[in-house]
Amino acid sequence: VDLRRTDCKTRVGAREPALQGKPEYSFEWMGAKWLFSSQDNLNLFKASPEKYAPQYGGNCSYGVSEGYISRKPANGMFEIMEGKLYLFPNGNNSPSGAYNSWWQSGGGPGRRIVDGDLNWPKIKVKLESR
Repeated sequence: VDLRRTDCKTRVGAREPALQGKPEYSFEWMGAKWLFSSQDNLNLFKASPEKYAPQYGGNCSYGVSEGYISRKPANGMFEIMEGKLYLFPNGNNSPSGAYNSWWQSGGGPGRRIVDGDLNWPKIKVKLESR
C-alpha cells in the first residue's frame, strides 16, 4: 500500500493531512510495510490494523465501486466515512476525477460504498491469483 509514506492512523479520525511516517516506526502487515509517525500510532495499528488500513486493499475506491482497479496509485485524496479510510488518486493538488465522481455520480458515497463492498471480494480474488 503506497500512502506516500504517510501514517494511515493519522488519516482516520481527522481531516488534516496525514503525518509523514518514520522508518523507525514500521510494521509489516498484509505484504506491505506500514510507516507511522509515532510509537503510539504504531501500537494502535498493531492492535487493530483493519480499523486503520484503507478499504479495498488501498486501491481507488471509485474504481472498485465501478468494478475495476484503477491504474493510478490511490495515494492522494482520501475520505473517511463511518470511521473507514477510502483512497483516491492524486489530482495534481486538486480533487481528482475519481474523487469528484465518488461524490457526484452513481448515488454518492452511500451507494458507492455498497457497490465497492459488493465488488471487492471478486476483485480481490483476481488480484490474489496474479
